[in-house]
Amino acid sequence: MSGFQATIIISRREITMPTAFSRGLAIGAIAVLCAGAAHATVFTSFSNVNNYSWRVTYMPDFDQRRSMCTGIPGLPSNGSMYCVPVATLNVAAYVANHGYPFVAPGVGQWGSSQPATYNAATQNMADLGSLMSTHPTNGTGGDGWIDGSVAWFNPFFFSVSHKWTSGFYSPKASDIAAAGFGGGLVAFAYGRYTHSGNTLIQRTGGHAVTATRVVRSNGAFTMHYRDPADDATNCTQSGWVDKVYNTPNVVVSNNNVPVVMTEILMGSTDNQRRFIDMIMVVRPRFGLLNSAPNVLTTIVPATFQPGGGGPSSQSTTSPQGAIVEFAQMPDLGCTVVLTQINADIRRLWKHNPLGNQWTSIGDITFAQGVAVGRQREVYVGVRNGVRVYNLDADPPTFTQITLPDSAQPDVIIYDDDTDQVSVLDKAGGRILLFTRNMSQFIREDLILPAVQFGSFPSLAIMCDGSVLVASELLNGVRRFTRDMTAGGRLVFAETITHPSLIAPRNLVSDEECRLLFTSNGVVRELVKVGGAWQPEPNSLFAGLNTTGRFIPSRSRSNFDPQLHSGPAWNNIDPSEITDTGFAPPCFGDINADGVVDFADLTLLLADFGQQASWLSGDLNQDGVVDFDDLSLLLSNIGVACD
Repeated sequence: MSGFQATIIISRREITMPTAFSRGLAIGAIAVLCAGAAHATVFTSFSNVNNYSWRVTYMPDFDQRRSMCTGIPGLPSNGSMYCVPVATLNVAAYVANHGYPFVAPGVGQWGSSQPATYNAATQNMADLGSLMSTHPTNGTGGDGWIDGSVAWFNPFFFSVSHKWTSGFYSPKASDIAAAGFGGGLVAFAYGRYTHSGNTLIQRTGGHAVTATRVVRSNGAFTMHYRDPADDATNCTQSGWVDKVYNTPNVVVSNNNVPVVMTEILMGSTDNQRRFIDMIMVVRPRFGLLNSAPNVLTTIVPATFQPGGGGPSSQSTTSPQGAIVEFAQMPDLGCTVVLTQINADIRRLWKHNPLGNQWTSIGDITFAQGVAVGRQREVYVGVRNGVRVYNLDADPPTFTQITLPDSAQPDVIIYDDDTDQVSVLDKAGGRILLFTRNMSQFIREDLILPAVQFGSFPSLAIMCDGSVLVASELLNGVRRFTRDMTAGGRLVFAETITHPSLIAPRNLVSDEECRLLFTSNGVVRELVKVGGAWQPEPNSLFAGLNTTGRFIPSRSRSNFDPQLHSGPAWNNIDPSEITDTGFAPPCFGDINADGVVDFADLTLLLADFGQQASWLSGDLNQDGVVDFDDLSLLLSNIGVACD
């Protein structure tokens, strides 16, 4: 990688990495690509909750095991511990060829074994491994996977979710499908466990792969994925191929907690079981807003498509009542929503993009304020208190916390970096601070007379830890900092002003400290340049209209170093990985309907003679649709493939 330097702020730390383009050039590249023809490479079908499928085609399948040969640099320890960087780079290479050419490794025919191409791929693996602090004998830790992937996928354009098994939650095949239905791409890790029946005893390492397909048929799951370690150590790129396994959901006891986990049935003979226990989801950055009182709309400025895709939008209508508030779950898929049933009652829902499923959680009297913690707990304000929901329990449960001094929870926010919950009580002019799950009250801070509140107050945390408060009764935003010499007491610091900050609502600060808000029903975005706030010139969201709420997506993780670190979370040596379940490629099934027929021939002929990266008709992935591709398709005409 070469060119400009970009500084990415992750969990209030900075990582500097080179990027292929500056942000302005990247925006221009997207605009140019979006003008070209798009070719579908992601396919979904949904009949009901027991019968659906998600599939992505043209996903790269880089080899992690790379030896040093003449003119070939190789990787440390021949890449034996590089499954995490390589599984992630598969996604990055797909992204680069599908609308985002500035994402390293950039546009290319990455299946080629030409030395220049192969060495470029190897260098990108080394660069990503460096960002992830990949160890040549232990592999990549969870915090390294987070930091490296969030830096690699610029947070201005992408949101990245990392979800580990924790408590009653474990990522499953259905979560991977839901991420795909929502527009995401997924790399995941499976853990190898010793066990006694369905009681898991010890994790003995794990391995990272890249998802390409999830099928649920009559309730049974099958998964396809690219395995970085499915070839012996070599100096050339091997052919791309999926591994395919049955992946049932199993109720197990993990850390003495009953949890449903997806098992990968590999037929291993070591008396250990493999369970999915971590997923990484990469999505183009998106926004959620009310396009009508009872309609929740997802806006994606640019989707994953060859030649650029988007903008796109997808709307869903609440089953009952106008939408009052909503919050994004940390998996970048599901959303929790409050709707108005009558003057006193509001209903809490969970919306899943997989089949547009709305699940009622329950009715709540005088509910207001919704937030979601990075560990998936859901906070809902009620009269003089807050309910803390566990939606992963079956059925969902909640604990109700009473606020001190009859405080009313008008706004609730969760700070991922401190794992603290802030509650704004506008009548009392104060902010109450709690630990995660609101198990412990920390302190109260009075913020009057700096702020006067109307009906729509806003509360946000900046990436530097300062607290922002806004009200539609006031222009501008009030910023407070914490005086750590006085027990963390909030101290008024400044009023942020700009002509667009007129009666601001829905205030949010993103990972790079930009301000997003709505004014008069229109989304605005400000960035601080040279000490002054000004409109973000390349905003993905400015100008969108909303009848109520607006929130942008953001990268989140439930990583817990006490649970997800140590030797148990080291990577498995490739020599210990079961090499079964290979699925030969089905050349010619361009539309992914399971059969090679004249519909596929029509699609290939539409691309015939074109030269570009991963056109739908480029079956052999050599960068041009020609007679070689036509011959491959015709040789398989009439073949049914799974």
